[in-house]
Amino acid sequence: MGPQFWNYCFMDDDYSYYSNIIFKAKIQYLENWASHVKILYDNLDCKIYISGSSASDLRRGKESLAGREFELFLPPLSFTEYLDMKNIKPVSDYNLWRTYLQYMDHQLPELVSSKISEKEYISQLVDKVINNDLIRLFNIRDTTPIDTIFRLICKAPGDVIITLDLSQELSLDRRTVQQYLQILEQSLLIRKVYNYSKNPRKSEKRHKRYYPFYTSLHWYISPYPIEFGKKAETEVAFQLSADYFWSERGKEIDFIIGEELEKGVEVKMRNIVTNKFVRSLLNSKIVKKKYLITKKETKVQVDNPDLIVLPLHRVREAHL
Repeated sequence: MGPQFWNYCFMDDDYSYYSNIIFKAKIQYLENWASHVKILYDNLDCKIYISGSSASDLRRGKESLAGREFELFLPPLSFTEYLDMKNIKPVSDYNLWRTYLQYMDHQLPELVSSKISEKEYISQLVDKVINNDLIRLFNIRDTTPIDTIFRLICKAPGDVIITLDLSQELSLDRRTVQQYLQILEQSLLIRKVYNYSKNPRKSEKRHKRYYPFYTSLHWYISPYPIEFGKKAETEVAFQLSADYFWSERGKEIDFIIGEELEKGVEVKMRNIVTNKFVRSLLNSKIVKKKYLITKKETKVQVDNPDLIVLPLHRVREAHL
């Protein structure tokens, strides 16, 4: 390793070196960054911490670092972090609910700490991913279809996407639509949720549902109106890192979660919820624990002592 290599790696403002630890920020701006990190790792007795704003960049680089890396995902703000940043200590459950609704619109630090408009900031963020990172990484000349797909998912979160129908609507090859969905998923702009089956092959073949990766991304299509129930569903998918829902023969459960996929979660933002609205969940033999996520003021009139009812702002308790 000659002087040119060391200058390339260390002679900039984004590197920090302490004892036997190297920190490198904005790693995606270095050409062939993964191969250089590999050389450092193999030849130096040190720990290397790298970070970058492009999830696709970092994941592509992992291919060259197999067996050498551990990925730490830094998600958007949790509700607790949001309260800390705002220095808020709600004195009642009602105030906590109102504050949570504000949190759903401000899940990134910049949206909390700056005066930039929500739509402007989210638009800049998404535009950078679609019209910068994806062009550079995947050599996509026209990103308009990708932007269109993302907008469709933001407008109808949780809808099943049939790639054949979407390909015909956009005049694209079906495989291209599948590739664009995968790219949006890798870029952490959308979340794919599988239709659960005990047979993994069957689950893989079934149609999937798609959501914005976190709720504040809905600002990208503002002022397009989003039904609050769909917005809440997006929030539950985000907070519970949902990978599965269940739909079969006209029966549905919004999400299947848990280490052993033993929990069923239904999201109902209605004023009154009775048995008929959660019948599929109550009668399910797939899940052992059953959760209903509601509005703060929802009246639940369900005759089932085993149903666990949580208001949306306490949704993370379903993880416990």
